[in-house]
Amino acid sequence: MWLEPIIKIYGWPFNSIDDELLSSTQWPFVLGISDTLRQWHGGRWKRCAIKRSFIKNMMAHSLFMPNEIYVNAIAGKQTKATNLFESKKRFWAAASFLEHHGCFPKPLVFRRAGQSLSLLDGNHRLAALLHIDTPKLKELPAWVVTL
Repeated sequence: MWLEPIIKIYGWPFNSIDDELLSSTQWPFVLGISDTLRQWHGGRWKRCAIKRSFIKNMMAHSLFMPNEIYVNAIAGKQTKATNLFESKKRFWAAASFLEHHGCFPKPLVFRRAGQSLSLLDGNHRLAALLHIDTPKLKELPAWVVTL
């Protein structure tokens, strides 16, 4: 699960979905939200396929971290991705899987806000997609949550 290493670092300070401690923790940054846990609990999840062309046109803030990961892993430059937990290892694992199988090992995870999507999980996989050109991969498997 993508949250497990983050829980090990920051802990899980919540006792219930009514706990309003979200704003006093690192969790809004981690989840990219300012919502309450109750809103997340009531979210609607849907498995779908996201067109690759849509990913290329996503909002800049959703592609910022995949680009940072790519530059750090390929060029070895210091970026905001430099201190992410095992970032280069995760990038190269995703790139290797993509190169050998032509797909991702697991779906990306997005949050829908109106007509736009924000990436919650899959930064290293998208960074690998910048590195490995897989023309036959026209759609990317994804989970999308709407709060």
